Amino acid sequence: MHYCHRRLVILGLLLLTSAILFAQRIAKVKNAEIGIQQNKALIHYDIKSSGKSSGHSVHLKFLDKQYNLITPNTLSGDVGANISNGIDKTIEWDITNDFQLLSSKIRPVLFVDGVSKEFSSSGGPSNAIFSVIMPGLGDYFVADHRLMHFKPYLRTISSLGLIGLGIYAGNQRYRAEGQYIAVLAVHYLQGGSPERYKEIYEEGDLQYWLFKGDRELFISLGAAIWLADIVWVLAKGTNNKNFLKELQRGSDISLGYHKGNVNLKYSVTF
Repeated sequence: MHYCHRRLVILGLLLLTSAILFAQRIAKVKNAEIGIQQNKALIHYDIKSSGKSSGHSVHLKFLDKQYNLITPNTLSGDVGANISNGIDKTIEWDITNDFQLLSSKIRPVLFVDGVSKEFSSSGGPSNAIFSVIMPGLGDYFVADHRLMHFKPYLRTISSLGLIGLGIYAGNQRYRAEGQYIAVLAVHYLQGGSPERYKEIYEEGDLQYWLFKGDRELFISLGAAIWLADIVWVLAKGTNNKNFLKELQRGSDISLGYHKGNVNLKYSVTF
């Protein structure tokens, strides 16, 4: 049994290490934002990469809340092949040549070398099995850990740490020293016979390490973080699956027509 547990821990550490090394090789898009100027959408961004390659393939798509993918046609600037590392990159999208009205909010999705910031790890919901083995492990397969506020390793430490703390708290519990007390055994009513008593040992109160119910609270909190991580990986993996499905199918969005100026009033910084 212990041998099996040891193998699972080693497997988890190997998967964790390989996922981190893979994530470190991908190029990162930083300080990306979109704005509107004279009926044109301007997407500004920086490219940072720890790799040796100085030329990257950059593509731009837009995604709405239903994971419908909008593929712009009229793009210019720092988009396409052989885009170098650096700051102040700009992509210009001439909206008037593509759509006269965008009826819903959209967000830009920049692909650098085939990988986007939001979908740098395209793993599906099945990767939740890794979080079942170890909390936080599945996160590396469905998201870029560098972009997460609550890092996967923090999920691992907090979950297992709280569970371990609960187990320790349980092991520190003990009973206070008890005492022998006399209890009435038999009471003879006839002939003035004396009352008879016997002594029994009464255990002392249960003593807790920190407070009453400390073991149950710590283990419950750790298990809740573990379960929440599994659910998060399932949800993120499902989103990735839906996104990739749309990416492969292409966009079939039907947008309305609006005479006059382009009506796009949406800006986001991420």
